[in-house]
Amino acid sequence: MAGIAISGPWLRSRGPARSSQSAPRFTPVSERLVLSIGGALIFITAVLNFYVFQVSVVATSAYEAQSLERERELWVARNAQLQLELAKAQSLRWVEYESVQRLGMIAGDEPIYLETPIVGEATVDRPSPSGQSGAASRSADSHQPAPPTQFLDRSE
Repeated sequence: MAGIAISGPWLRSRGPARSSQSAPRFTPVSERLVLSIGGALIFITAVLNFYVFQVSVVATSAYEAQSLERERELWVARNAQLQLELAKAQSLRWVEYESVQRLGMIAGDEPIYLETPIVGEATVDRPSPSGQSGAASRSADSHQPAPPTQFLDRSE
């Protein structure tokens, strides 16, 4: 097995005379010790790098989660706003307001309904206000056909 010798400037001799007690000895260091120290340093460096990488991944993930949560809150608020606008647009008062304000329509009066029989259809006997029976009133009305009806125009 080969040994490693450690030398340094303190180990040089200062003159031609050498005594065994004044000269320090070389200390051989085991090759196995150097490899284990080097391996331990590499292992510690790898563990620290892995730790820094994991902390970086966790921090990035937390930032992305917060960003997505903010985006989700924006979409929820927008959804609520759209639901409110939809409810408003379906409201009859809003439709009336829009038709009057934006389209320039005017509100109409109460509708008038006309009840006239259509020519050729059977009529229902109704008691007349004068007290005549239904057959007598029918015979008086049967000589004149009913006039055609049209919708009443209030602008006239």
